[in-house]
Amino acid sequence: MITNKKRGFILIESLNALLLCAFALLLLFALMRFSSHRFSLQYAQTSSLADILALDSLPCTPQTLKIDNKTYDINSCTFNNTTAPLPYTLKYIKAQAVRK
Repeated sequence: MITNKKRGFILIESLNALLLCAFALLLLFALMRFSSHRFSLQYAQTSSLADILALDSLPCTPQTLKIDNKTYDINSCTFNNTTAPLPYTLKYIKAQAVRK
């Protein structure tokens, strides 16, 4: 039989677990929001090998890049060439502005 002492202990431990979960979720959402505002990452997908080769030959300097009728003003970039198979995903394009 569960005594009043055990009930109190179970209630306190349950509340502690709920508070810990709430704190973890708040921390996760705060980090997600900080990272999205901090880095402003834009994602562009290439549709063919020609696009990939054109992107690989681009220097990472301020310039304008046009993919699939979208124009990206690129401030700096890092190419991720380890994903396979095609179509490739070009990640981490830090854009000043994206115009459609």
